[in-house]
Amino acid sequence: MRIELRAEICAVAGALSILGAALAQPASPESIDAEVQAHLEAAKLAESEQDYLAAAEQYEAILALRPDWALIHQSLGVTLHLAKRFPQSIERLLEAVRLDRQLWGAFLFLGMDYYQIGKFGEAIGALNKSWELNPDLAETRRWLGLSHSAVHRYEEAIQHLLQAT
Repeated sequence: MRIELRAEICAVAGALSILGAALAQPASPESIDAEVQAHLEAAKLAESEQDYLAAAEQYEAILALRPDWALIHQSLGVTLHLAKRFPQSIERLLEAVRLDRQLWGAFLFLGMDYYQIGKFGEAIGALNKSWELNPDLAETRRWLGLSHSAVHRYEEAIQHLLQAT
């Protein structure tokens, strides 16, 4: 339980950096219109106040305008994760990775969410993809260790957990 709490605290810190990166990058070279910019700013403010459901509403408003913006699907998924809405988070993160297979953060949170709902095999698959895309992130190794442990693959769990420290 202690390892899971530590991993969750690290995940929140990682989530905030992932969200910041998504907010900094527009979907395409074209400029962001004023309406989208207002929703982005409102989402950023809500996140700073840890009001993740309010932030999620802002991301949903953006997706109503720009439904193919993978980074916003990722940001919505992460905010839903932080609000402990794991099934809804999974849905958005799956859309993010459908749109952009290089979003290691989406794969990381997808793995964490699968773990939270007891789908450990799916968690391992998503986490392995995140690790493949970003092999230096200890957080991914922690969650891989927890997921392998949950399916009684203790040798793999130990290898990942030792590398995560």
